[in-house]
This record gives sequence, C-alpha cells and structure tokens, in this order.
Amino acid sequence: KAIGYCKIYQGYYPKFWGYHFVHAFFPDYGIVWSAEATFGQEKYNYFKLLNTSETEKQILLNGEDSYHRQTSAHARIQDKIHHLKFDTKTFATWSSILRNQPSTMESKLCLEYRPAILEIDDQEVGEGICLKEFCFGTIT
Repeated sequence: KAIGYCKIYQGYYPKFWGYHFVHAFFPDYGIVWSAEATFGQEKYNYFKLLNTSETEKQILLNGEDSYHRQTSAHARIQDKIHHLKFDTKTFATWSSILRNQPSTMESKLCLEYRPAILEIDDQEVGEGICLKEFCFGTIT
C-alpha cells in the first residue's frame, strides 16, 4: 500500500497560463507537493504534506491559505504555519520552449533542483531537496 500524487489540469484552457510547482523531499520528515497556478483569470493552488517521520503516523495533510513566492511556498495546516524554503542556488537546471505548430501554444518550461528547508511555526523540522517546476506562456 502506498500514497501517490499526480498533478493534472482538466477543463477549459484559456490562452494564457502560468504555474509554479514544487515537489520537496525531507528524509527525516516527509514530502511536500505545492503549486500555484493561473489559467486565464482562474487561480488554483494547494500545499500537501505527507508526513513520514518515524514519530508520527503516516498521514496526508492538506494546507489552507497557500501561496508561493520566488524562493518559498507557504500554507496553514491544522492551525500551524508551514514554510517551504528553497535556496536560490541550484544543483541542476533545465528549460525548454514548448511549441505546438500550427497551434498558438508557446510556453517556457523550467526545472530546477534546489536545497530545501521545511519550517513549522518558525521551527526548522527538516532539510532536503526539491524540484521546482515553472511554466509561463500561451497554452492554446
């Protein structure tokens, strides 16, 4: 038995879109999935924490009031403030322009591997790594 996660967007695709997605792994604490996206004028965001520490039961927690910054993601989970911080230094980067000829899609997709820190109520609970994915442009 396992817990997994798949990101997918289905629905009306407006011309412009953009998103930040972060998948972070903390060996002694757990896994974070967080996203902030805009599809046209529609906003979509989430912050999920899979706690895998040895001292607590494995549980998937969903954040409220989540948002992203250039080097961080934030949420409130069970009345505790969670901060996912990722350094500006990268281990590796990759980017590509996504084009769909003869359609009008043209978006820049970037992937970055970075060091990460997880804080809960301003207390550091884990150090790990994260994959930051971001993409902006046109989709149709």
